[in-house]
Amino acid sequence: MNRKKNICIDFDGVLNTYTGWQGEDELFEPREGCHLFLQKLSKSYDISVFTIRDVKSVQIWLQKYDLDKFILNVTNTKIPAEI
Repeated sequence: MNRKKNICIDFDGVLNTYTGWQGEDELFEPREGCHLFLQKLSKSYDISVFTIRDVKSVQIWLQKYDLDKFILNVTNTKIPAEI
């Protein structure tokens, strides 16, 4: 079995259009090209999203924008990753 390497991606400012803290309920829109970016990365990597936000809220956001299918894990703990 050929295992994929882990990659950890920050949520705010990388996956979304974060422009500064506007409260815990404002998760912003996805960044342009986010879907394609995650789709391509998921072919070679297991993707974890790192965030200081509420993990469940980020999981719901990923589902809302049909991005959850590319994500293995959402965490607020730094995990071992290649990138």
